[in-house]
Order: sequence, then structure tokens, then C-alpha cells
Amino acid sequence: MNSIQQRKYAGTSSIFSVNFLQNNVTVGKAYTCADELTVNWGDAELYMWDMHLQPFAEDSGGKFGPVNGGEALTTPPPAGNWTVKDGSGNPCMLLSFAAQYVVNGQGFHNHVVNIVPSASINGTCASPTRLVDFFPDPTNNLWKLELGFTRNKTTNTYAMTKVAGSWPGSPMSKYPFTETVFSNNFLENNVTLGKAYTCADELTLDLGDAQVHIWEMHLQPFAGDSGGTFGPDQHCGKVPPPPPAGNWTVKDGSGNPCMLLSLAAQYVVNGQGFHNHVVNIEPSSLPNGTCILPTRLVDFFPDPTNHLWKLQLGFFWNSTDVTYTMTKVAASWPDSPGSQYPLTETVYSHNFLQNNVPLGKAYTCAAELTVDLGDAQVHLWDMHLQPFADYSGGTFGPEQRCGSGPTPMSASTKSAPMPTTSALTKSAPMPTTSAPTKSIPMPTTSAPTKSAPMPTTSAPTKSAPTKSPHTKNAPVVIIASSVVGVVLLVALVVSVACIVIHYRKRNAITFVQFA
Repeated sequence: MNSIQQRKYAGTSSIFSVNFLQNNVTVGKAYTCADELTVNWGDAELYMWDMHLQPFAEDSGGKFGPVNGGEALTTPPPAGNWTVKDGSGNPCMLLSFAAQYVVNGQGFHNHVVNIVPSASINGTCASPTRLVDFFPDPTNNLWKLELGFTRNKTTNTYAMTKVAGSWPGSPMSKYPFTETVFSNNFLENNVTLGKAYTCADELTLDLGDAQVHIWEMHLQPFAGDSGGTFGPDQHCGKVPPPPPAGNWTVKDGSGNPCMLLSLAAQYVVNGQGFHNHVVNIEPSSLPNGTCILPTRLVDFFPDPTNHLWKLQLGFFWNSTDVTYTMTKVAASWPDSPGSQYPLTETVYSHNFLQNNVPLGKAYTCAAELTVDLGDAQVHLWDMHLQPFADYSGGTFGPEQRCGSGPTPMSASTKSAPMPTTSALTKSAPMPTTSAPTKSIPMPTTSAPTKSAPMPTTSAPTKSAPTKSPHTKNAPVVIIASSVVGVVLLVALVVSVACIVIHYRKRNAITFVQFA
């Protein structure tokens, strides 16, 4: 009796979605799908297979209509065109694109929210940051997509820096739930003020419990710089342009220059919540370096108010061949947007430069150097480097251009062809005037080594037959020696036999007398 209890109360749990099926079904058609559908909500899971559904059979004559399978996912909505105006009625933002976001959280499953062309908007014309909100449901402002754009007066460009999606905190809630991501730029490149960003490619951003999809973008978020109309197009896919080159000097404790550096630099972060986040090392960036030997480091801080953003270069002085190299590249940024803790990625090399540079010379290279750190890429242009300026009189020394001069020292240097005046390494090809090494094939004019083929004119080696002045009498000597040996052996045997016989006779006589 006690082991069986009747449940008097039933628990109910619900989950809502704009569609649990793989696509919307045309009225009058039957949805057909053999694949398993799994829906999870809290303490329960629902599994469905081999679906053949006609939930509005009156539209199909009371029977299953033509099949509408579950092959296609949701498609983009039509593109819309929106204008935000300032207080005087002048356009400050012109925006054209197609957009949707898909929610999977807070009780929603694959809940697709389309920003239809009729969606209402609310925007600001402030500077340097402008925000615009899109409301797909005019009766419920809990559903919202927000985009943010920022203007950079220094570089005369703009970027998309914020994307946020909002929805109810639960299917029946009256309170919003919002997820937001920030970036230096969600667009593929910074856009020159006065130009319109144009990109047909899909932009997908993961907010956490939602994904935002944007297509067919034609954006002029600072329309005041283009006369209130769309300016000339700047298409996506272009690499962010390099910033202007800067000139930096690091001094020792006595105020004497020890490092002179001129270059353009930037790094682009894609990770830890950042998307195509471009960090330019502007000429105004502050450096911090060391003047020690044999390794010198210099840090560049692009934001004087936030030292979590940093680019570091390292140089090494090789006292053996009196050259220097660039051996370290590192970049730092916050470990998440808004964080107070840095994340640093570092790579080392024997030399990131194209060749070793003699001490006292300045390395010069206009070509771009790209270093992949992992979640970031570092780009350097127009390098003019004198990292050991205290050995060049505190000024830039004679130039050594990239691609010329000593090659970078590495493991491969062992097998490089050796000049005839240099000391030879074990694996280097041997010039004809050098003393041969053990593993190198010998020229015919050299004294042969143990493992080399022997020329006919060479002195014989240890294993060759030797000559003797007594070669003619060798058989006589051998016969005489053999006869003498035999005679001595016979005499020895006879002597031993006599001793044995004498000993036995003595013992026999003594034994008889005792008995």
C-alpha cells in the first residue's frame, strides 16, 4: 500500500518558438520529415520522428495536402530602407539591409525574429557614437535589434561597434532580456567618412543565446558628411589601411638614445568577444623600452588611458657575429570587452626580419611584415629600425635593406654553402683548397681518408700488402723451422716416457717388500 502513491497534482512546463519545424509550411500543404525532432525544456524532453502533419486540414480539403518537406532553413527577410533624422528634419543616418536574429534560450527554441521592412526605428544623431533600434513587433517593444556606429576623428573613418538583441526574459514575461557584443569594428574594414559601406555578404554575430544575421548592407550612419545622401560606395573585403608611421626614441638613464624606431603598426583581434578589432599604433602612442643587453624590449601603448592594449617588440644582440635580430612579437588586450584583466599572445623567432643586421646599421624595409599570434594578427610597415642606437652614435646608421646582407641565423644555416675563406662546418660543401673532412668526398689531388676510394698514386694504407727484402728465401726458412720443431718435440716425448717408466718400476718393488 505504502509503496504505491497516487499523484494528486500535475506539473506543467511549456516552451514556445516561432517554429519548431525546420521551415514554415505553406497553407494547404502537409509537413513531412523523417528526421528526429528533440525539444528540451527544463525537466522534460520531447522526441518526435516520421512527422506527417496537416494541422489545418480544412485548407487541404480535409486530407493530407501536397508534401512540404523539412529541407530548408529560414531564409532572409526582404531588405528594408530606414532613415533617422535630426531635430531639424535632416537625415543623419541612412540604412539599408536585411536582418534577423534567432533566439535559443529563456524558453525559446529556434525563435526567428525578422527585421521586416515595416519595422519601426528609433535612432540618435549624436557624435561620436550613434545608436539605432529596430522594433519588429509594433505591439511589443521587448523584441528589439540595436546597432551602434562610432566615428573616429583622428582617422576620419567610422565603424560598427555595437550589436545587441532583446527579447522577453521568458515566453510570457513582460520584462526584456538583452545580450550585447562590442567590437572595434564588426564591418570588414573602417569606412572613410562621406562614403557608404556596401557589402552583400552575410554578417553573423553570436550574442550567446542568440545569433544575429545581416545581409545586403548599404550603410551611411553619418549621412551629414555625405550631404544627407548615400556617398560613394566603399565595398567590404578591403584590408584595414595602415596608420601613419611613427617615430620613437628610447633613452637610457643618462638621456642618451639607445633605440630609434620608425614604423607603422597595427594588430587585429578576433577572439574574447572582439571581432575584427583593429588596434592602430598611432604616432602619438607612448613607448616604454629597455636599454639592456643582449635583449631589448619596447612596448607601444595605443590608448594612454588603458594599458591593457599593448604591442611589444623584442630585439636580440648576437655577440658572436655582431649582428642583431627581431626575436619577439607580442600583443595584449582585455580578456573580454569591458574587462580589467589583460590577455597576451606571444610568438618567438630567431629572426622576424628578412636578414641579420650588422650592429651599427639600420634595418630598412617598406614591405609589410605579418605575424600571426593566434587570436590576433600583427602588421608592420615601413620599418626603419636601430634598436641598438648606442652602437651607432645615437643616430640611424647606414641602411641595410631587407632581403640583403647576412641571412637570418637558424638551424638551416648549418647546411648553407660556405665561402672558401671561411671555416667549414661539418655538413658544408668543401672547396678544393680545403683540408677534407671525414664525410666529404675527396678530390683526386688530396690525401685520401680512411673511407675514401684510393687513387693509384696514393701511399698504401694499413690494409695493403707490405714488401720485404727476404721474400725469395721465405720457403727454406719455413721448412728448416718445421724440422727443428719436430725434432725437439720427439725428444721431449721420449724424455717424458722414460721418467714415467722409471717411476712405475720403483713403486712396484717397494710394494712387494712391504707385503
